[in-house]
Amino acid sequence: MSPAPELAAVAVDDRPRTRDAVHSIEAGLVLYQLTRPGGQVGYSYRIVETPDRQHALVVGADLGVFVWPQREVGVFLLPRLGWRGRFDFGLQFEVAMRAGLLHSVPASEAYSVDESGRVERHVSGGYTFADFGPALGVGWAIRELGLIPFVRAGVVWIAPVFDQFMLRFDVTVGAEVMLP
Repeated sequence: MSPAPELAAVAVDDRPRTRDAVHSIEAGLVLYQLTRPGGQVGYSYRIVETPDRQHALVVGADLGVFVWPQREVGVFLLPRLGWRGRFDFGLQFEVAMRAGLLHSVPASEAYSVDESGRVERHVSGGYTFADFGPALGVGWAIRELGLIPFVRAGVVWIAPVFDQFMLRFDVTVGAEVMLP
């Protein structure tokens, strides 16, 4: 009889949906090689996502540092490209491929013996390595707060280490904050 119920239904369907932020920053504690503690900060950008925001192609980068007491201090930059999938209730999974650089500085002085047999002290600027590898993660999206606590585990291949590849593992526990 009356067109009012149809108008109300149209108005509800046409209202704008709340949208997750496409930019986010991240911070976390990292265990590099599972024994070397450190921290990292990161940035993520959801370049492409499905209309229901359940799946997204994400690009980002992580900058971090770790300490191997009495051995070395390492700094790494790992750009990444990956996929994130989220259930309506908040559970989130992700997989990413990372490729970047690791710079490692010895924590103590270095010495060498020259041709005449004298011991010389060296100041080392450290060593730079290329590293690349996958990471898997799980998180929980708390949309009301714009916060996603997460755990990520990955493996990176370090090259060259004495002309060979070396595997190193990492685990990160942190939180992602969605930017407005």
